[in-house]
Amino acid sequence: MVVDVMMPEMDGLELIRRLRSNEATADIPIVCCSARALGGDIEAGLAAGADDYVTKPVDPFELVERVKLRLVE
Repeated sequence: MVVDVMMPEMDGLELIRRLRSNEATADIPIVCCSARALGGDIEAGLAAGADDYVTKPVDPFELVERVKLRLVE
């Protein structure tokens, strides 16, 4: 799953926390894709439970490769 951090209603970090706390979705690989690129932003994404974090603008080929890496783990 690719999740943006900045979303309306619920931010991506809260979505990740909820996915991780639900037994049915806890093991889905999650990659954050966000314009928030500071070290603290990346740490927050990973602490929320993301498996990886890429910053925008993102190279689409890099994003596909990172998603593929998470699917084989």
